[in-house]
Amino acid sequence: MASPGALIDRALRPVHQWVWGDFDRRVRKLIAFGEVEGDGGRDILRAAELTPDPLLRRLYLAHAIDELHHADLFRQRSAALLRTRSTRSSGLFNATPLPGGHGLDVSAMRCST
Repeated sequence: MASPGALIDRALRPVHQWVWGDFDRRVRKLIAFGEVEGDGGRDILRAAELTPDPLLRRLYLAHAIDELHHADLFRQRSAALLRTRSTRSSGLFNATPLPGGHGLDVSAMRCST
């Protein structure tokens, strides 16, 4: 018998494929995850600075190191994906997956010939 978690994962598979299947969305999510992990690591470092308990401080620092490591992993993966995109696409107008990018929206342009 499958566990409840496995059943939920199976039911959400189409949503996961939709979320992670789009290249630009995947890169944006990885970048956002990296930011969140980095912010969390910095918050935990601040808590370590403020706590007087040496054991708790050590535990905070270990956790902060983990969070900052995760942030690096997410950033490295998103950078690697962006590098593969730049080597794959040779078009003149390459769109950026980052929100607020200053690129040309080629999809809005139509040729009337």
